[in-house]
Amino acid sequence: MLGAALASSLIATLMIGYGIFLAELVKEPGAGATVLVLVPPLLAYLVIRPGDHLLAQEFLSGTRWFLLVSGLLPILGAVLLVISSKCPSGALTLTWWILAGVAVLIALVLLGGAVLPLRKAKRFPLSKGK
Repeated sequence: MLGAALASSLIATLMIGYGIFLAELVKEPGAGATVLVLVPPLLAYLVIRPGDHLLAQEFLSGTRWFLLVSGLLPILGAVLLVISSKCPSGALTLTWWILAGVAVLIALVLLGGAVLPLRKAKRFPLSKGK
């Protein structure tokens, strides 16, 4: 769970960083689009291990969906970057910041899901009730 939160945070940071330098990236989209297409799926694959136990897969299915959507956002951004290199417009900037905002929301949800159970476990240890 913590790995998924970190991966989605890195993806959100990547999207925000690209949003800041979007004007320069539109002029030469090749390398920027390549990073957007290759890095997020690699992060997601490292976090989601296909050999997990069936019970673990069921518990982590929501996390996997959030991480999947988080990994798809930069790929959509890469497609937009390549398409808009022909005719850049203000709609690209708006769309990019919407994608970055969704990436940040997903990262916050996954971070909350990873951190909040840790706080609860410290307040209510299992051995206290015995």
